[in-house]
Order: sequence, then structure tokens, then C-alpha cells
Amino acid sequence: MDTALEMSRRFEHTVPVRLVRVFLAVDGRDRVLMLAGQAFIAVIPLLIVLATVSGTGGADAVGTYLVRRFDLDGSAEASVRILFDRPPDATGGITVLSAVVLLWTTNSFARSLQRTFAAAWSLPRTGIRGTGQRTVGLVVLLVVLFGLSWLGSRLEEGPLLTPLVVVVQLAVAVGGWALASHLMLGRRVPLRRLLPGAAASAVVQVLVGWGTAIWLPGLVTRNADNYGVIGAALALVSWLIVVSASIVASAVLGRVLAPDDAPCPTATTSAVAP
Repeated sequence: MDTALEMSRRFEHTVPVRLVRVFLAVDGRDRVLMLAGQAFIAVIPLLIVLATVSGTGGADAVGTYLVRRFDLDGSAEASVRILFDRPPDATGGITVLSAVVLLWTTNSFARSLQRTFAAAWSLPRTGIRGTGQRTVGLVVLLVVLFGLSWLGSRLEEGPLLTPLVVVVQLAVAVGGWALASHLMLGRRVPLRRLLPGAAASAVVQVLVGWGTAIWLPGLVTRNADNYGVIGAALALVSWLIVVSASIVASAVLGRVLAPDDAPCPTATTSAVAP
């Protein structure tokens, strides 16, 4: 017992132990699932609406993007296109009710993101006052994530471009994550304290982007072969879970790697921003 206690005290302030402590303190697993579910009902419809408003094809454009990004073919391509394609006899555009629902779900997703970052830093909620900041923070976050995805697709253009693409990806991710974290925290944490976590988060996001580009096409194909369109939807949910896990991990990394001596929250202490 004494040996175990001594070992616990010895490694108490190491980065791996602190990461686990903060992750447990913010209920990381529940937050991952919550963010993934909200992303499915908020972010994907938001992308469809943006594509519709911009005149690039709406839901069809989103399906085409996913097919091209993950190089889907056969049953996987067909299932994804069916999932997003607009029915031939569909009429009408964006209604007032659908716009209101979209704004509500998007704001809910942004609020959950903000609370995740605030909980990692043991900061109180910003409430209505933080609406503008979390909205801009969500936009920055989406631009970073999809920007990294777009840059990753350029790797296919040749091995000589790979080192340059990696450097650009990391530079975009570091700056984007630092700014998004700063906004999600209501600008209550200086950017300089967020840079170490942003650098680590950039590496996480690049690795996740490469990993999903390799893993997701096979998952979509297997699910589509076995379950059709429903299988493709389940594969997309799995992808969103992975992306959400990387976001929560980035929030935790930002807190643990911050250059200060403030104590991290523990699993026995309730988070300030649930």
C-alpha cells in the first residue's frame, strides 16, 4: 500500500497522469459522445445549407466532397450519395423553421464546445455574453479542420509536395487551434499560454486526419455492403466520434501543457462548466 502511494505521488505531476486526471475531471468520454451527436445534427446540416446558399449544390455537394475526400467507390459511393442527394421531386428551399432549428442546434454545439474548454481550465460559463466569441471560435475551428482535410488531399499530388504540405498543415493547425481555444475560453487565457497545447493539438489533428483518410473508406465500404445507407451513416457517426475525441483531447492538452503552476482539476472535484 505504501509503495503504491509512493508511486502515485512520484508520478502525480507527470504529463500522462495529469492528462488522465483532467480528462476524467471533465467527463471526457461523455463529452466526446455528446459532441459527436451534436455535430451530426448541427455541423452536417450547416454545411448543406452553406453549400445551398453559395450555389454549389447543397446536400449533393457535401456528398460529392465526402466521396472525393475519402476516395469512395462502388457501394460505399452509392450509399453516401443516396444519404446526401436531394430527391428529384423535392421542392422548396430553406424555410424559416428549418433556419431557426439550424441556428439552435449550431449554437448548442458551439456552447458544448465552449463548456468543454472551460471545464478543462476550471473556468465558469460565459453565458449569453460569450455567444459571439463561441460562434467565431466554432467558425475558426471548422475552417481549421476542413482546411487540414483539404491540405491533406494535396498529398496525393506527389511525394515532393508532402514535406511542404505537412509544414503548412502544422502551421495552420497551431495558429487556428490557439485562436479557437482563446475564443472558446472567452479570451480569459492569453494566447501565449495556449501555444504549447495548440502545437500538440496540431500534431494530433494532422495524425487524425491522415488516419481517418486511411481507415474511413474501408469502414464505409464494409458498412455499406452489410447495411446499405444506414451503414454509411453509422460510419460517418464513427468518424465524428473520432474527430470529437481529438477535439476533447486538444482541450485537455491545452490545459495540461499551459506554462503555469496552477493545479489541474481532479476527478473527485466537479468541473466548473459541466
